[in-house]
Order: sequence, then C-alpha cells, then structure tokens
Amino acid sequence: MHFRSGNVAVLALAGAMATTAIFFIGSGIYTSLWPEPPAPTQTADGKPCVSDDAGFFTQDGTPVFKVKLMNACEARLRCTVSVYIVNSQGPQQGKETLTLAPKSNGAAAEQTYVMKVAQAGGMANVSRQCR
Repeated sequence: MHFRSGNVAVLALAGAMATTAIFFIGSGIYTSLWPEPPAPTQTADGKPCVSDDAGFFTQDGTPVFKVKLMNACEARLRCTVSVYIVNSQGPQQGKETLTLAPKSNGAAAEQTYVMKVAQAGGMANVSRQCR
C-alpha cells in the first residue's frame, strides 16, 4: 500500500481531532456546560427526602425480598437500588432503578422493588443512590 504525504496529513489531523474530543469529554468540560441539578437531600423540616423499608416476605407462595422507597420531598427522584443477599442457598444480587414522584402525587411517591430469592431469610445488604 502506498501513502501520499497528503493522505498522511489528513489521517494525522483526524486522529488529533478525535483525541482532543475525547480529552474534552473525559475532562469534565463537556459535562460542566450542562450540570445536572443536585437532588434534594432533606425536606424543609430537616428530614431525609427518601426513606426505605426492606425485608423478606412470601408473595403468592414465593419467597421475595422487597425494598420500598418513599419520597417526602416535592421533587421527582430517580433512585438506583442495589441488593445483595446471602443465605443457605448461596448469594443473589439485584439492581433496579425506581422513579419516585413528588410527595404531592400521593401513591406515586412510593415505589417497591421486589426480588425473588431462594428462601425467605438470610443476610441482606441494600444501598440506594437518588438523583
């Protein structure tokens, strides 16, 4: 294959532009132009915006682990729930994103993640991140 000097210059310029674009995106300059507004963390009276209730249950004869999230703020929140369970049947893990409506929307401000498990018992680790 024979390259002319003009083709090499065009390839070098294209490579430099791609590298520059990756640098700007990776450095956070791109994301700082349109920052995502921070999610509220507390209500006006100092209580946390999101509370949870989790535990093992039996639902229609099937053992499950439920994580219920409740929004107490007037902001729509998207929460990612991660669950890791260890019991005598072995480990299990699950992950789900729940969208919580503002508190004024009533029942839509509460969402539940239901994960089927091998048995209704064991040790559970639950974490959540809301935006």
